[in-house]
Amino acid sequence: MQKIINRFLGAGCLLLLAASCSQEDGSPSPDMEEVSSVYFSSLTASNPPSGTRSTGYLPQGKSLSVAAYGVEGAEEQTAYTQLKSYTVTDEQGGLSAGDGNPMLLRNRRSYAFYAFSPSLSIGNGIRTVTIDQGADFIFNYSGSTYVSGITTTVTFPALEHQCSDLQFTLQIDPSNQVVTSLSPGSQGLTLQGLPHSPRDYVLGSGFTSGSGANDGSAQISGSGFTDEGGQTHTAHTVVLPREEASGFTLTMHILINDISSTATAVIPPMAFVPGVRYLFTISFTDSKVNLLLRIVPWNENSSTVDAGGAWGVISVGQWDLKATDHELGQPQVVEIVPESWDASATFSDEVGVPNKLLLEAYPWSMNANPQGNMGVSSPLDPADGDWVPVNNGSTTMGQ
Repeated sequence: MQKIINRFLGAGCLLLLAASCSQEDGSPSPDMEEVSSVYFSSLTASNPPSGTRSTGYLPQGKSLSVAAYGVEGAEEQTAYTQLKSYTVTDEQGGLSAGDGNPMLLRNRRSYAFYAFSPSLSIGNGIRTVTIDQGADFIFNYSGSTYVSGITTTVTFPALEHQCSDLQFTLQIDPSNQVVTSLSPGSQGLTLQGLPHSPRDYVLGSGFTSGSGANDGSAQISGSGFTDEGGQTHTAHTVVLPREEASGFTLTMHILINDISSTATAVIPPMAFVPGVRYLFTISFTDSKVNLLLRIVPWNENSSTVDAGGAWGVISVGQWDLKATDHELGQPQVVEIVPESWDASATFSDEVGVPNKLLLEAYPWSMNANPQGNMGVSSPLDPADGDWVPVNNGSTTMGQ
């Protein structure tokens, strides 16, 4: 009997020794071995370049979400496994989870990660987010990533802009002798006839086909302009993309020689390509106000229309400018002639060429290869396909 008791005591000592060794060598408990703490490297976005850089870290304080979808074979699960919100916490794009904890996923499995900003909920727990007019929605994904080890680090390609940016610059042409001061009025600019808002975006598939309605609008107040110096003022707004060319209305309230003036232009039909910036310049000569356009990728840093660029300057149209007699020592009264707007007859065809080329070159293209010039004579049909992502980056996994 004593021998049996001694055997049990010896076995107990061996178990205690094994447990002690396990704790000393830092091995995780069996439960912890089943999960990996997933971290994300500093995120960047495609932006107008500073110096030679065409991407930059996301700004401090910016919110974003990351969704993880399980991958079985070549198929992703329909519903996400986890969705977490993050905030950029430093100038190098470092991230902090909203709840302070890393994303925990089962080990030795593959997942596809989708990062997007602003931080949004996913409809029905599936893949759809809803984007409002004015939101600079950026997105990218990792592809299939194998999660293993105590920690896994995922690196995303630069997040790409999914909407379009409209920039407006007020400036006096160097030849002008009658306009001595120029600034936006308090009401600034009003845009009407923009794409319908909101619009659904499916992660991994892009924007759904729009309703075709162009009942959206945007307002840029006078305080929304930046004084660039030299009587030059700039402002911008982000709009939802549209595949089919359509016109829109621009109404501007400005101060010419400190006197209020209002002008309206009906812009000929044009599409808005995602990830593209449309740089409008409103330039004042002695007798005309010219509305010009330059189309560039989002990571182009030029803020004014000039003779350079891949396609140069496109004329949108012009107003007549009238200067009236004035008292000696007083500024000349200069105003835009009402109802004088004259749109360029070739604008839609001209704007269609860079639109189509940028669409084909951009990493977020369409299901169907677009035909025509995206202008009034051959607009894209939304039925040709949705905006869909093409994976243009690599994924790095840390073990």
